[in-house]
This record gives sequence, C-alpha cells and structure tokens, in this order.
Amino acid sequence: MGYSSLNTTLLGIPTGVLATVWQLLIAIPYVKLTRRRCLIIAGANMVPMISALLLWQLPASNIHWRLAAYYVFYTYWGPYVLSNTLLMANTSGYTKKITMNAVFFVANCIGNIIGPQVFQSPDAPNYPKGYIGLLACFIVASAAISLYGLL
Repeated sequence: MGYSSLNTTLLGIPTGVLATVWQLLIAIPYVKLTRRRCLIIAGANMVPMISALLLWQLPASNIHWRLAAYYVFYTYWGPYVLSNTLLMANTSGYTKKITMNAVFFVANCIGNIIGPQVFQSPDAPNYPKGYIGLLACFIVASAAISLYGLL
C-alpha cells in the first residue's frame, strides 16, 4: 500500500487487537446458541470474505479503505479458533480426539503450504489468482462447516 517498513509494522499492531475482540464477540452467541454453532462459524466467515473481496477490488489509490479492509480481514481468526474447539468438543474418546486433532493439523499444514503459492509475484500488485484462491477457501470453509452442522 506504499507504507515504509516501520509504518507497516506499526499499522499491523491493531490486527491482533481486532482478531481478539472479534473472537470474544462471536464467542458469546457461540456459547449461548449451542445448536447454531456451525451457522455462527459460517456467518463469521463472511466478514473476512467480504474484506478480502474489498482488498482485491478497491483501487490502489483508496489507501484508507484498503487499510480498513485489511484490519477487518483479521477477523478470520474467530471462526478458525471456534472451528478448532468445535471439532474437539464433538469428538468423544481419547483415540478419536487425537485422530481428529491430527487430521485437522495435517489439513492446516497442507493449507499453509499451498496458500502462499497462489500469491505469485507475476500477478503483483493485484494478485487476482491469490484472491480467487482465498475467496474459494472461505467458500469451501463455510460450506464444509455448514455441512458438518447438518450432519
């Protein structure tokens, strides 16, 4: 966005605060509405999905709105954390819990390996393939948690 390295570091500070506040805010209905947990996670996925779309589509000259979308994007931590707890809470038995944790961990690692590969330097500065991949992941995550809720 054109900021210096120091300013980029300083402007990154609010992301952790926003992620934590969002986690706490969506945890309230998550705890109270136990039969709607998957719906809450899928709905919470829409916020970072919309902010990713804004980051991708807003013109580069619109620095302030792009920065705001960047901050809001960090709300993705809320649904991620709740997804982690949901799988462990809905699995009984030590061996099954360990297996579920391992499957989730391996899938997470695969995603962390593949994810950065869609943001390639030839696509700079707009990274259309990267944002399409990112949005596809949010859609798949929302569909998967919704299907999990139906099951």
